[in-house]
Amino acid sequence: PTRCWPGRGQRRKAVLLALGAPKQERLAARGRQLTPAVGYASVGAGLDFLAGNQTRAPRWVRRLALEWAWRAASAPGRLVPRYARCFAILPAEIAAALRQRR
Repeated sequence: PTRCWPGRGQRRKAVLLALGAPKQERLAARGRQLTPAVGYASVGAGLDFLAGNQTRAPRWVRRLALEWAWRAASAPGRLVPRYARCFAILPAEIAAALRQRR
């Protein structure tokens, strides 16, 4: 079996997770509960970019901060529903942030 959490005497400081959303976020949350001294980073498709399996958006798209839209257009069946769920919670998050500022 694969060990996910550091054992006694092991001192991992960081764990990179590339499982895809929302699995990697859930695992990171659980890891922070079990091992609060360890940092967890959800790198998602970062490994695909490093390996050359995916290409980044053109520079002009990145400058406009629209790389998310470029990626959604490249894999709509997988990414559009995910991004739609994120956008659905955005109004409530903005309202909560504005309330905290008062």
